[in-house]
Order: sequence, then C-alpha cells, then structure tokens
Amino acid sequence: TGLLPDTSLLGKGWDTFYDFNSCTASKDNYLPFCLGTKLRQRGYRSYGVHYYYNNYYGRNRSYPNFGFDFISMNHGLSYSSDWPTSDLQMMQQFLPTLLEPDESGNIGRFGAYFLTFSGHMQYNYETNNVARRNRDVAKEMEGLSTATKAFVSCNQELEYALEYTFDELEKAGVLDNTLIVLLPDHYPYALGLTKLSELAGKNLEADSFEKEFNTYKGTLMMWTPSMEAQTVETTCCELDVLPTLLNLLGIDFDSRLLMGTDIFSTSEHVAILGDRSFVTKDLFYNASDGTSRSRTEEPVDENTVNRLVTAIKNKFTVSTEILYTDYYRQLR
Repeated sequence: TGLLPDTSLLGKGWDTFYDFNSCTASKDNYLPFCLGTKLRQRGYRSYGVHYYYNNYYGRNRSYPNFGFDFISMNHGLSYSSDWPTSDLQMMQQFLPTLLEPDESGNIGRFGAYFLTFSGHMQYNYETNNVARRNRDVAKEMEGLSTATKAFVSCNQELEYALEYTFDELEKAGVLDNTLIVLLPDHYPYALGLTKLSELAGKNLEADSFEKEFNTYKGTLMMWTPSMEAQTVETTCCELDVLPTLLNLLGIDFDSRLLMGTDIFSTSEHVAILGDRSFVTKDLFYNASDGTSRSRTEEPVDENTVNRLVTAIKNKFTVSTEILYTDYYRQLR
C-alpha cells in the first residue's frame, strides 16, 4: 500500500492479528496506488499468489482490494500437506495460467505478486520437508550449524522456482518484456542472532547497533533484460518499493500520498524500522534509547536527527489516519 502499518495492533495476540491487521483493516478502503490496481487499470491481468490457506492473515479479504485475483491453496492451487510448501510447485502450477495465450494466440499483459513460502521456519531436517529434500545443497558448507544449513537448504527451493520461471518465460517469448522484482519481507528471526551471525559472516551481537540494525540488512533485486546492471547502495526499505516501481513503469501517482521514496531519486533516503528507529547514509538512530551513531567520519548532526524523528513520527501518524479514515476516497 505504500503506507506504514498501525503498530498499536502488534502484541495484542496472534488470534487477533491473524484476523485483524492493517491489511484487513483496509479491505474496504479505496487504495488507488497499489500496483495491482494500477496495472489492472491499464488492461493487465493481476494476481496475488501464495501457496498456503487463503484466509491466513485475512489475505482473502485484503488482496482483492490491492487489485489482485488471489490464488492460494485449495483456491487455484492444489492442497499440500508439506511444511513449508514448495515455491517451485507453486510456480509450476500457476505459471501456465499466466502464460496461456488468448484466442488470437497472444499472451496478454500480466502482473503477479508471488508470496514465497519455502524459506519459512522451522529450520531443521526433521520437520521441514523442503530443507530435507534439499539437504545435499548445504552439507559441504563449513562453519555453519545444522539449523543454518537447513535455512540454506529450504531457500534453495526458491532458486529452483526462479530457474523454472525464467525458463518458462523465455519459452513463451515474454521474458524480454518482463520485470522481475525480488525482496525479503523480514530477516530469518527463528535462527537467533548467533546463527544469523554465521550467515552474515560477522558477530551481530558485538554491540547494540550491530544487533539493532545489521540484523535487518537485506537486498532488493530488480531485473529486466533492458536494464543496465548496477549496484545501488541507497539506504531504503519496503516503503520505497512501490513508488520506485510506479516510476520505473511510467505510472503516474502523487508521491505526497505515499510514505516511501523512489530509490533512484535524488531525495533524502531513510530506512524506517517498526519501532521508529531509522537508518540513513550518514547515521543510525535507535528509538529504544534515543541514541544515534554516525556511519561516516563526520559527527552526528543532532538537528538532522531531531528533524527525522519528527518526520517519521508523522509518517506513522498519517499512515494510520489514512487507514482508518479511508482518506484516499475523500480525495477522489
């Protein structure tokens, strides 16, 4: 949605959060900026796909309002008793729908949001079916605990899913016209900091700032054949993905009404965490104790810190107000 969630809902119990969260709270709202909605307005078929139960987290109510035809287990995908389910099997089942030619033999334009699942906890070779199936992938990796190896093994299924997807898009003749975006929605918190340090190659428990910020460090990948390969070191977060993609695809929107920033823009870039801590190219700010640390040779500019603390507080407040007042509908 390009908005921050209502964080007051967190910690109120999983029974509540399964059914009522910021996504389900927005199920009847007017959400004109969602990528699914924008693509559908331009004649694209638009799908959200997840190989699990459709009512989990109320996705069967929220996803259609994001502009997606929601495809899930027993609703377009077969039932699977595996835990976690296979990303490869998800793609094998649904890609034929995406790539089915119309009556004239052409493959219509499509957009699809795939919520992957194979990398889900628990990370072991006893109960995690995907990790067990891909066990050989990690068996020669030295210096990793069994749980960390299991994490690598189960995420290999996503690699197989991507390989299959690229091959099928190429066979269908549409790969050159497809933009693929890959990003994580959270770090593997079930591993714990000690095992996360194995993956990071450094001790994330060394000090509070390593623990608070580098734990969350991830990578956003975007690919299309016509895009020049480059690495962008811009500090960003999930909020920035929607405005970046809208601009990249040439879709008009009012940037004042989203909380993120186009990653390729020359604007100030801030990565915001759920507790209102943040990271910029110059500093870390830890909201839990109000401390900051420079990321450069220069000292922290306290005026900048105070300005961003206020701005981020306002982003949370405005996002919540937009959610509960259906504000976008009032602007129509």
